[in-house]
Amino acid sequence: MSTKEQVYGLYNKIGEWFDSERAQDLRMEKKHLDRFLAQVKKEGKILDLGCGSGRPIASYILSQGFSVKGIDGSQKMIELAKKYVPSINPEVQDMRDLNLSEKFDGIIMWHSSFHLPYDDQRKLLPKLAQVLNPQGSLLFTSGPAHGEAWGENYGENLYHASLSQHEYRQILTDAGFRVVALDVEDKSAGGATVWLCRL
Repeated sequence: MSTKEQVYGLYNKIGEWFDSERAQDLRMEKKHLDRFLAQVKKEGKILDLGCGSGRPIASYILSQGFSVKGIDGSQKMIELAKKYVPSINPEVQDMRDLNLSEKFDGIIMWHSSFHLPYDDQRKLLPKLAQVLNPQGSLLFTSGPAHGEAWGENYGENLYHASLSQHEYRQILTDAGFRVVALDVEDKSAGGATVWLCRL
């Protein structure tokens, strides 16, 4: 399988480095996490897709009184999550082939789903609506416009792709989501484009 089709495998190589280098202070995420969590019912269940090592995001969500389930496609990242935040019951799964027996009140995909090729993203978003409870919320990041890019991390090339804002909106609307907020190239979030949606 090519790197483009299975970018998660690269995190098995760079996982330790990535976790050690990743900022832990939530300076780029907290504003968006708090807005997302404000939409989720008290003590609700959150699915963290692409949870990585579970820190700082899953750890923060837990600290706010929510329960978290962590899913990541990288065995290495899940090993780290089991070490740092075992209470999220971290599990190796490819988000494209989710197999879950429960539903959630919120789903977060922070810097994760944009590693998927265009068609995989198109198929994934409608599936997420089926994993959410009524009025469930979705927070995810994308690029600002349609396009592909490769980013370098610890000497490895990581694939990224984004649909257009128009296409994301159409897919989300068709799946039953309402876009609550869209921050395009938010400088406070490292230039990420951040989507907050609700069923």
